Amino acid sequence: MKRQLMMSAAALGFVMMVALASVPVTAQTATPTPVEFFVRPTPAIMTLTGANRTWKLRVRAGASRIQPTLFDLTFRELVTILGISPNLQWFYIRTADGRTGWVYRFYIDLIGGHIFNLPVIEPPALPALTPTPTP
Repeated sequence: MKRQLMMSAAALGFVMMVALASVPVTAQTATPTPVEFFVRPTPAIMTLTGANRTWKLRVRAGASRIQPTLFDLTFRELVTILGISPNLQWFYIRTADGRTGWVYRFYIDLIGGHIFNLPVIEPPALPALTPTPTP
């Protein structure tokens, strides 16, 4: 019985193969479909809100540790982030009382938004160092 069943299955497979081979196939020409490119929209320039995550964060005159400290932020103090430095390391911020300056980005917790929506702001140049003559 098992042998007959296997032979019947093989015969059925052969019949199906012959039947499919006899079906005429029409040639279809490929119609080119227009290619649509995804264009990333220009991000809306905006400001973000952030909170200081350290006990005392120095706000500097420029985007560098060698820039002078203007004032300090207290723990969890909220700031408005106005921009980011070209190297994406420093935020240009404004406090609730209107003071502005630069803080290292990794000490600020963002509250909504993404840094790529911020405008890139060129920080002020570092002060020129004048060598002191040695006698």
